[in-house]
Amino acid sequence: MKNKKIILTVAFCSCAIVFLFALEMFIGEIMGREKEKSQFVSSQQLLAQYKQEAAQEPAAEQQEDGRMLPWLAPFYEKNTDLIGWVSIKGTSINYPVVWSPGDPEYYLRRSFEKEYSQSGVPFLDAACDPEKNQLLIYGHNMRDGSMFTPLLSYQNEEFWKEHPTISFDMLSVQGEYEVVAAFFSQIYYANQEEVFRYYQYTDLSSQETFEEFAEQVKLAALYDTGNKITYGDKLLTLSTCSYHTGNGRFVVVAKKVEAQQQ
Repeated sequence: MKNKKIILTVAFCSCAIVFLFALEMFIGEIMGREKEKSQFVSSQQLLAQYKQEAAQEPAAEQQEDGRMLPWLAPFYEKNTDLIGWVSIKGTSINYPVVWSPGDPEYYLRRSFEKEYSQSGVPFLDAACDPEKNQLLIYGHNMRDGSMFTPLLSYQNEEFWKEHPTISFDMLSVQGEYEVVAAFFSQIYYANQEEVFRYYQYTDLSSQETFEEFAEQVKLAALYDTGNKITYGDKLLTLSTCSYHTGNGRFVVVAKKVEAQQQ
Protein backbone atom coordinates (compact mmCIF):
# COMPACT_ATOMS: atom_id res chain seq x y z
CA MET A 1 0.00 0.00 0.00
CA LYS A 2 2.85 2.33 0.90
CA ASN A 3 4.56 1.70 -2.45
CA LYS A 4 1.28 2.39 -4.24
CA LYS A 5 0.99 5.77 -2.50
CA ILE A 6 4.53 6.62 -3.47
CA ILE A 7 3.87 5.69 -7.10
CA LEU A 8 0.67 7.79 -7.13
CA THR A 9 2.51 10.72 -5.56
CA VAL A 10 5.32 10.52 -8.09
CA ALA A 11 2.81 10.25 -10.95
CA PHE A 12 0.87 13.24 -9.64
CA CYS A 13 4.01 15.33 -9.27
CA SER A 14 5.15 14.35 -12.77
CA CYS A 15 1.80 15.38 -14.25
CA ALA A 16 1.92 18.64 -12.32
CA ILE A 17 5.41 19.39 -13.62
CA VAL A 18 4.36 18.64 -17.21
CA PHE A 19 1.25 20.82 -16.79
CA LEU A 20 3.24 23.72 -15.34
CA PHE A 21 5.83 23.42 -18.10
CA ALA A 22 3.11 23.44 -20.77
CA LEU A 23 1.43 26.40 -19.07
CA GLU A 24 4.71 28.29 -18.97
CA MET A 25 5.27 27.60 -22.67
CA PHE A 26 1.74 28.71 -23.49
CA ILE A 27 2.06 31.93 -21.52
CA GLY A 28 5.48 32.55 -23.04
CA GLU A 29 4.06 32.14 -26.54
CA ILE A 30 1.21 34.54 -25.83
CA MET A 31 3.59 37.12 -24.38
CA GLY A 32 5.91 36.67 -27.35
CA ARG A 33 3.07 37.19 -29.82
CA GLU A 34 1.92 40.30 -27.95
CA LYS A 35 5.44 41.68 -28.14
CA GLU A 36 5.60 40.97 -31.88
CA LYS A 37 2.24 42.63 -32.49
CA SER A 38 3.33 45.62 -30.44
CA GLN A 39 6.52 45.96 -32.50
CA PHE A 40 4.58 45.89 -35.77
CA VAL A 41 2.01 48.39 -34.51
CA SER A 42 4.84 50.69 -33.46
CA SER A 43 6.42 50.36 -36.91
CA GLN A 44 3.10 51.08 -38.61
CA GLN A 45 2.59 54.18 -36.51
CA LEU A 46 6.10 55.38 -37.30
CA LEU A 47 5.52 54.77 -41.00
CA ALA A 48 2.35 56.90 -40.91
CA GLN A 49 4.26 59.63 -39.06
CA TYR A 50 7.15 59.60 -41.56
CA LYS A 51 4.69 59.77 -44.48
CA GLN A 52 2.91 62.72 -42.92
CA GLU A 53 6.20 64.53 -42.35
CA ALA A 54 7.26 63.86 -45.95
CA ALA A 55 3.96 65.22 -47.26
CA GLN A 56 4.53 68.48 -45.40
CA GLU A 57 7.99 69.09 -46.85
CA PRO A 58 8.29 71.85 -49.48
CA ALA A 59 8.52 70.55 -53.05
CA ALA A 60 12.14 71.73 -53.26
CA GLU A 61 13.07 69.47 -50.37
CA GLN A 62 11.40 66.35 -51.74
CA GLN A 63 13.59 63.37 -52.64
CA GLU A 64 14.94 63.33 -56.18
CA ASP A 65 14.12 60.50 -58.59
CA GLY A 66 15.91 57.31 -57.69
CA ARG A 67 16.48 58.36 -54.09
CA MET A 68 15.10 56.36 -51.19
CA LEU A 69 11.54 57.11 -50.14
CA PRO A 70 11.81 59.30 -47.03
CA TRP A 71 9.37 57.20 -45.01
CA LEU A 72 11.31 53.99 -45.66
CA ALA A 73 14.80 55.42 -45.06
CA PRO A 74 14.59 55.23 -41.22
CA PHE A 75 13.58 51.55 -41.41
CA TYR A 76 16.37 50.81 -43.88
CA GLU A 77 18.85 52.34 -41.45
CA LYS A 78 17.68 49.80 -38.86
CA ASN A 79 17.78 46.83 -41.23
CA THR A 80 19.37 46.92 -44.67
CA ASP A 81 17.54 43.73 -45.67
CA LEU A 82 14.44 45.89 -46.14
CA ILE A 83 13.29 46.04 -49.77
CA GLY A 84 9.84 47.59 -49.37
CA TRP A 85 6.53 47.84 -47.55
CA VAL A 86 3.32 45.99 -48.44
CA SER A 87 -0.17 47.05 -47.38
CA ILE A 88 -3.79 46.41 -48.29
CA LYS A 89 -6.18 49.17 -47.32
CA GLY A 90 -8.97 48.01 -45.03
CA THR A 91 -7.01 44.99 -43.74
CA SER A 92 -4.32 44.38 -41.14
CA ILE A 93 -1.70 43.77 -43.84
CA ASN A 94 0.74 46.64 -43.35
CA TYR A 95 4.26 45.26 -43.03
CA PRO A 96 7.87 45.74 -44.06
CA VAL A 97 9.19 43.23 -46.59
CA VAL A 98 12.72 41.90 -46.37
CA TRP A 99 15.07 39.96 -48.63
CA SER A 100 17.98 37.75 -47.58
CA PRO A 101 19.10 35.80 -50.67
CA GLY A 102 22.11 34.36 -48.84
CA ASP A 103 19.82 32.78 -46.22
CA PRO A 104 16.42 32.35 -47.96
CA GLU A 105 14.27 31.60 -44.88
CA TYR A 106 16.12 33.77 -42.39
CA TYR A 107 13.00 35.79 -41.56
CA LEU A 108 10.67 32.81 -41.40
CA ARG A 109 10.93 32.94 -37.61
CA ARG A 110 12.78 36.21 -37.04
CA SER A 111 11.50 39.72 -36.46
CA PHE A 112 12.54 42.86 -38.32
CA GLU A 113 14.92 43.38 -35.38
CA LYS A 114 16.39 39.92 -36.14
CA GLU A 115 15.16 38.39 -32.89
CA TYR A 116 13.25 35.09 -32.62
CA SER A 117 9.66 35.62 -33.75
CA GLN A 118 6.78 33.22 -34.34
CA SER A 119 5.24 35.50 -36.96
CA GLY A 120 8.46 36.34 -38.77
CA VAL A 121 8.47 39.06 -41.42
CA PRO A 122 7.10 38.90 -44.99
CA PHE A 123 10.04 38.10 -47.25
CA LEU A 124 10.86 38.05 -50.93
CA ASP A 125 11.77 34.71 -52.49
CA ALA A 126 15.56 34.45 -52.62
CA ALA A 127 15.48 33.57 -56.33
CA CYS A 128 13.65 36.78 -57.27
CA ASP A 129 15.38 39.89 -58.56
CA PRO A 130 13.75 43.03 -57.11
CA GLU A 131 14.53 44.86 -60.34
CA LYS A 132 12.70 42.38 -62.56
CA ASN A 133 9.04 41.62 -63.21
CA GLN A 134 8.13 39.05 -60.56
CA LEU A 135 8.06 39.78 -56.83
CA LEU A 136 7.06 36.61 -54.96
CA ILE A 137 6.52 37.40 -51.28
CA TYR A 138 5.75 34.94 -48.49
CA GLY A 139 4.03 35.65 -45.19
CA HIS A 140 2.61 33.51 -42.39
CA ASN A 141 -1.05 32.63 -41.88
CA MET A 142 -1.32 33.28 -38.13
CA ARG A 143 -4.07 32.01 -35.84
CA ASP A 144 -4.64 35.51 -34.46
CA GLY A 145 -5.41 36.84 -37.94
CA SER A 146 -2.18 38.80 -38.35
CA MET A 147 0.49 38.76 -41.06
CA PHE A 148 -0.84 37.41 -44.41
CA THR A 149 -3.95 35.76 -42.95
CA PRO A 150 -6.29 38.37 -44.57
CA LEU A 151 -5.14 37.17 -48.01
CA LEU A 152 -7.43 34.17 -47.59
CA SER A 153 -10.41 36.52 -47.74
CA TYR A 154 -9.65 36.93 -51.45
CA GLN A 155 -11.24 33.53 -52.01
CA ASN A 156 -14.50 35.51 -51.86
CA GLU A 157 -15.18 37.64 -54.92
CA GLU A 158 -16.97 40.28 -52.85
CA PHE A 159 -13.84 40.81 -50.77
CA TRP A 160 -11.82 41.37 -53.94
CA LYS A 161 -14.35 43.96 -55.13
CA GLU A 162 -13.90 45.83 -51.86
CA HIS A 163 -10.09 45.46 -51.87
CA PRO A 164 -9.07 45.49 -55.56
CA THR A 165 -5.58 46.92 -55.06
CA ILE A 166 -2.41 46.22 -53.10
CA SER A 167 0.23 48.81 -52.29
CA PHE A 168 3.86 47.83 -52.41
CA ASP A 169 6.42 50.61 -52.02
CA MET A 170 9.96 49.60 -52.85
CA LEU A 171 12.88 51.58 -51.50
CA SER A 172 12.84 54.27 -54.17
CA VAL A 173 9.48 53.94 -55.86
CA GLN A 174 5.84 53.75 -54.86
CA GLY A 175 3.73 51.04 -56.41
CA GLU A 176 0.05 50.28 -56.75
CA TYR A 177 -1.00 46.84 -57.96
CA GLU A 178 -4.42 45.65 -59.07
CA VAL A 179 -5.43 42.12 -58.12
CA VAL A 180 -5.55 39.82 -61.13
CA ALA A 181 -6.34 36.45 -59.55
CA ALA A 182 -6.56 34.49 -56.31
CA PHE A 183 -6.28 30.73 -56.05
CA PHE A 184 -5.56 27.76 -53.81
CA SER A 185 -2.41 25.75 -54.40
CA GLN A 186 0.12 23.63 -52.54
CA ILE A 187 3.76 22.61 -52.42
CA TYR A 188 3.92 19.60 -54.73
CA TYR A 189 6.12 16.52 -54.50
CA ALA A 190 8.87 16.21 -57.10
CA ASN A 191 7.18 13.23 -58.81
CA GLN A 192 3.84 15.02 -59.30
CA GLU A 193 3.43 15.95 -62.94
CA GLU A 194 1.30 18.50 -64.80
CA VAL A 195 0.81 20.70 -61.76
CA PHE A 196 1.25 24.45 -61.36
CA ARG A 197 4.24 25.13 -59.16
CA TYR A 198 3.72 28.88 -58.92
CA TYR A 199 6.66 29.17 -56.50
CA GLN A 200 9.10 28.18 -59.24
CA TYR A 201 8.17 31.16 -61.40
CA THR A 202 10.59 33.58 -59.81
CA ASP A 203 12.03 34.92 -63.07
CA LEU A 204 9.57 35.92 -65.79
CA SER A 205 12.08 37.65 -68.05
CA SER A 206 11.38 35.18 -70.84
CA GLN A 207 8.16 35.89 -72.74
CA GLU A 208 7.48 32.17 -73.03
CA THR A 209 7.81 31.66 -69.27
CA PHE A 210 5.72 34.74 -68.54
CA GLU A 211 2.91 33.63 -70.81
CA GLU A 212 3.03 30.13 -69.33
CA PHE A 213 2.67 31.61 -65.84
CA ALA A 214 -0.16 33.90 -66.98
CA GLU A 215 -2.08 30.98 -68.49
CA GLN A 216 -1.68 28.85 -65.37
CA VAL A 217 -2.83 31.73 -63.16
CA LYS A 218 -5.90 32.18 -65.35
CA LEU A 219 -6.77 28.48 -65.10
CA ALA A 220 -6.25 28.38 -61.33
CA ALA A 221 -8.19 31.59 -60.57
CA LEU A 222 -11.24 31.20 -58.34
CA TYR A 223 -13.15 33.89 -60.25
CA ASP A 224 -12.66 36.29 -63.15
CA THR A 225 -11.53 39.76 -62.10
CA GLY A 226 -11.43 40.96 -65.68
CA ASN A 227 -7.79 41.96 -65.18
CA LYS A 228 -5.31 40.29 -67.51
CA ILE A 229 -1.54 40.11 -67.40
CA THR A 230 0.61 40.43 -70.48
CA TYR A 231 4.33 40.21 -71.07
CA GLY A 232 5.98 43.36 -69.78
CA ASP A 233 3.71 43.73 -66.75
CA LYS A 234 5.39 43.84 -63.36
CA LEU A 235 3.81 41.33 -61.01
CA LEU A 236 3.38 41.05 -57.26
CA THR A 237 2.58 37.54 -56.03
CA LEU A 238 1.68 37.11 -52.36
CA SER A 239 1.64 33.64 -50.82
CA THR A 240 0.56 32.26 -47.45
CA CYS A 241 -0.26 28.89 -45.92
CA SER A 242 -3.71 27.37 -46.31
CA TYR A 243 -5.10 24.30 -44.57
CA HIS A 244 -7.40 23.02 -47.32
CA THR A 245 -4.82 20.29 -48.00
CA GLY A 246 -1.38 19.13 -46.89
CA ASN A 247 1.26 21.80 -47.59
CA GLY A 248 -1.56 24.00 -48.84
CA ARG A 249 -1.02 27.55 -50.02
CA PHE A 250 -3.21 30.49 -50.96
CA VAL A 251 -1.92 32.89 -53.60
CA VAL A 252 -2.88 36.35 -54.80
CA VAL A 253 -1.38 37.70 -58.04
CA ALA A 254 -1.48 41.41 -58.87
CA LYS A 255 0.02 43.62 -61.58
CA LYS A 256 1.57 47.05 -61.25
CA VAL A 257 -0.61 49.86 -62.53
CA GLU A 258 0.91 52.91 -60.96
CA ALA A 259 4.29 53.96 -59.67
CA GLN A 260 5.47 57.37 -58.59
CA GLN A 261 9.12 58.20 -58.20
CA GLN A 262 10.11 60.22 -55.16
